[in-house]
Amino acid sequence: MRLQIIVILLAIAGVAIGLAQLGENNVSIIITSDGKAKVSQTLFPKTYVSTIDVELISEKISNLLATDEERILLGTTQNSDMIKIATLGASQVDLKYNADVVEYESGIFRLKYNSKVQSNVSLPPLSKLVSLNTIPTEINEREHSLPPGDISLSYSIRPVTTQEFFVTIKGTEHKINTISAAKIEEFSADEKKFNS
Repeated sequence: MRLQIIVILLAIAGVAIGLAQLGENNVSIIITSDGKAKVSQTLFPKTYVSTIDVELISEKISNLLATDEERILLGTTQNSDMIKIATLGASQVDLKYNADVVEYESGIFRLKYNSKVQSNVSLPPLSKLVSLNTIPTEINEREHSLPPGDISLSYSIRPVTTQEFFVTIKGTEHKINTISAAKIEEFSADEKKFNS
């Protein structure tokens, strides 16, 4: 009898924890041009639950901030790659942090993390995808929607360079300086327009 009561209590506790985790939105990861990962996630815990456990994409995080729907700061406790948030009856929790998940070597940036939910990764401007270990559920320019699991994504960023060209207009030579990530082979001009 005592064993049945313990099993029932454990089942109720498990259901309560599971309900608290329902409604998790995707993890959003924005990668900056200098290789920093800014992570955000919105959670919708049940209001009768006082704490929720959330899996982080890395245990190496900084600038952690958890707020409720009224932007009130919530208490957090990190244990490895898990965080416990004291929701205290909140119906929405906005979680933001920086994660150390990007490495740089020989001109290639490598993003590596694990997520239990779908993640949306936004790469920096001028970036080019080099490799990805999974099939994205959606691709939109620099944004990639990725399924749950271990993610490994590599990308490069085209360097912005300056180039100098000389053009002749009406017999006068003019020096033109360009700043671009594109490779410009030739530059010409006339009285009305420039061509590259």
